[in-house]
Amino acid sequence: MISLRLRRAAAPAVAALLSVAVLALAACQATPAATTSAAGTESSPPSASVSPSGDGSAPSPSGEGLAGPVDIGGRSLYLECRGGGAPTILFLHGDGGTRTHGYPLFDAYADRHQVCVYDRANMGLSDPVEAPQSGADVVGDLKALLTAAALPGPYLIVAGSFGGLVAELYAADQPDQVAGIVFIDASLHSDADVDRYFAEQGELDLEAFEAEYAGGPETILWTIHDEARATLDKIPDVPITYLRASESRGGLPPDAQAIWDAGLDEVFAQSSNSRLVEVTGPHELPPAPVHEAIDQMLEDLGGA
Repeated sequence: MISLRLRRAAAPAVAALLSVAVLALAACQATPAATTSAAGTESSPPSASVSPSGDGSAPSPSGEGLAGPVDIGGRSLYLECRGGGAPTILFLHGDGGTRTHGYPLFDAYADRHQVCVYDRANMGLSDPVEAPQSGADVVGDLKALLTAAALPGPYLIVAGSFGGLVAELYAADQPDQVAGIVFIDASLHSDADVDRYFAEQGELDLEAFEAEYAGGPETILWTIHDEARATLDKIPDVPITYLRASESRGGLPPDAQAIWDAGLDEVFAQSSNSRLVEVTGPHELPPAPVHEAIDQMLEDLGGA
């Protein structure tokens, strides 16, 4: 999620009108193969080719691809993987988004890498959870999914928008399972520092915003930022690229920008191979710069 203040600073004329769902990652946007009903419930994509067996076991990855719900212990998360080859490219969608935002990665990379996308709890075709979720809950779901689906790491994580916080937390929790991270104008722990700054300026009701955050479609607690900060020093020394949109996290007022930039520097300090790529445009980045960043990281990792 990108805070109300960050959204308004990025585009004052229109951002106040945008919902969280609109600002969910569209960096890899394509026409989804799945559809969404008026009630917000996604129907199964007709291209889903492989599903777990009825006994709850997960599908086996194959070059032909898989798609189906994976039991993570009493409920399921919906997973799609296509292609083959290491490292597996794992896409983490934005707040209010779904796995479909990562579909362009299939066309771009599934001919030589396994590419996997999934819906977090409450989203897309994954099962709902009622209680508000902590960062540990979200990462626990991801770990359970990857284990149940028998998807071998380490993974090249491509994280859009809110997915950046999940990437921070997962990398710190599972450092041996991360080959590299590409952040696409993504949330970091320092988003919360910007929120606090605007609250101190009297421009944001932080208590109300935290309640709005937890009441969003994914019911994730705002304190996920603090969880990410607390484990920051456990992020492994792997290649990290951050694509920053000039009209979003690259276009804040000077004081707020300095605060947010300090958080990015903290992430980059964990890596001996980090890159900041400035991209002109809004939060929803087009595929081209995303693919360029992934291509460069794959080259860094020794594979095309």
